Amino acid sequence: MQILGLLFEVALFAAACFLYFFSIGALPSKSGKHPTAVETFRRENSRWLRLLSLALMAIMFVNIFISLRELMLK
Repeated sequence: MQILGLLFEVALFAAACFLYFFSIGALPSKSGKHPTAVETFRRENSRWLRLLSLALMAIMFVNIFISLRELMLK
């Protein structure tokens, strides 16, 4: 059961990394939407997306570290 929780934490960490890279413009958009609409969304919401993704990455990193430590001590 701890392995499942660890996988979930890694998935959330990866999602936070994706959101961070999207918010800074490092990832190109491959959606069917018009590219200017994606750029407008990114420009209008980049600040809070960047802050929330960094916070989620920090929380998930601590959770992953704690989970790995518990698995190693067993």
